Amino acid sequence: MKNFKIKPVKNGIILTDNEGEEVVFQNTEDSEHEQFADFLRYLSNEYGPSDGRYSDARIYISVAPGDKHKDYKCPFCGRKDDE
Repeated sequence: MKNFKIKPVKNGIILTDNEGEEVVFQNTEDSEHEQFADFLRYLSNEYGPSDGRYSDARIYISVAPGDKHKDYKCPFCGRKDDE
């Protein structure tokens, strides 16, 4: 199993594994949440448990409005709080 070091930098995150390979996740003003989700997806794909469409459990990483935001919909059933 690989070990890795997470280094926060001013505009993102640098992930370095024990073999010296670096992966950079750079934030921009309009994509900070999506870039962090990409970072978590990368970790899940590289280091997490294997899962698939027919697995009994699966990890989902998504970016969505907060549950009190006007555009919020339940990610599983699609309903809004006021429905």
